[in-house]
Amino acid sequence: MDAVTAAQKEAEAIGTLHSGNRPSPRDMFEDVYSEMPPHLVRQRHEVGY
Repeated sequence: MDAVTAAQKEAEAIGTLHSGNRPSPRDMFEDVYSEMPPHLVRQRHEVGY
C-alpha cells in the first residue's frame, strides 16, 4: 500500500486535472503511432488540430 501512496503523490506533484499544467488536446494524438490511423486523423481534425 505504501508503494501505491508514494506513486500517487509522485504523480500528483506533476499536476492533476484540477491543478497544474494542462496539456493541449493535441498531445493525446502525438507520439502514439508511427503512422496515425485514419479514424484518429479525423478525430484530431474534429477538435481543431
